[in-house]
Amino acid sequence: MFTSDGGETWVNRATTPPRGQWCWKISFPDRLNGYVSLEKISGSPVYFYKTTNGGETWEEKTFLNTAADEEGIGFINASTGWLGGWFFNTYKTTDGGNSWNSDPWGFNLNRIRVINDTLAYGAGARIYKFSRTAL
Repeated sequence: MFTSDGGETWVNRATTPPRGQWCWKISFPDRLNGYVSLEKISGSPVYFYKTTNGGETWEEKTFLNTAADEEGIGFINASTGWLGGWFFNTYKTTDGGNSWNSDPWGFNLNRIRVINDTLAYGAGARIYKFSRTAL
């Protein structure tokens, strides 16, 4: 859903129905680029949504071709981010979600809160902290 008037009215911007999944978490690392995790308890493949124009349009992209209960998503910039969920380890992308690789620092990950491009937190089975001093 999209609003341009502070929440008075909302418009559906998803171009593809989420195939039995529902929007769960959202991450906008900047004004134009945004990502939404789509939780799906069973079945495959599993998708997420991506926008490159501030939410005007959204593209459905494949996350995994196996079943996954996807939940937490967070990006530190338009290219680098993590996605995790219940019963599987965290995955990382460095190309804006075109490919994902296992990055097993978080299990049962429900939320990722990005403070800035050098500090983020994840919450799941434990609390996780990502930090670095320079990009």
